[in-house]
Amino acid sequence: MTRQLLLADELLLVAVNPRTGRLTVSPRLMGFGLGAAVLGELILDGYLSVSPTGMVEWLPQMSDRHPRDPLGYKVAHQVATEARSRPLEQWLRVLSLNDIRRDVGQRMVQSGLISPPARTGISRQYAYRTVAAADQWWWWQRIRDFLTLPGRELPEIGDLCLLGIADAIGLRPSLLRDTPAEAVRILDGTREMPGPPGHLIRHTHVLTASQALS
Repeated sequence: MTRQLLLADELLLVAVNPRTGRLTVSPRLMGFGLGAAVLGELILDGYLSVSPTGMVEWLPQMSDRHPRDPLGYKVAHQVATEARSRPLEQWLRVLSLNDIRRDVGQRMVQSGLISPPARTGISRQYAYRTVAAADQWWWWQRIRDFLTLPGRELPEIGDLCLLGIADAIGLRPSLLRDTPAEAVRILDGTREMPGPPGHLIRHTHVLTASQALS
């Protein structure tokens, strides 16, 4: 099952209830997760790096080309024009405050993946529904298959990033429901990935854990 969505788009679909389209984690955690996922898109495409200490840096060799995705371009431009490097945790707070959830939702609407988000229920939470109803379940099941059917297909690095960020924002219980013991090893292993993707996941965990304690 090859990845066909951008990382943040798929994270949003994984983080909503397939029946209702409403978030299964808090909006704050979702903002951190989507910020990490957009930065992850730029890391996987070679525009950004994250150091072991969590500093996010623009890679100067990429200055002659830019992300084709407008949201990726906007975030990459923010990082590239900073006078000095910022830690990942600070970037996730900035992106969350700048309503990265709205930006990702708009990108998904423009690509024809979801209908415009609408407030539903007594709580008036936004619901994110795919244009094709079956897709709401398909994307959730796609990532779950890596855990329920371990060994059938090795996750690609983007899928491991998706699993790691989903775990960091509190989706571990739903991801691991009715899975074999091997699934825990796969999920825990996302924190041990080498290089910038692993640093991204570990420092996202640090931020979300600190929010749980505050």
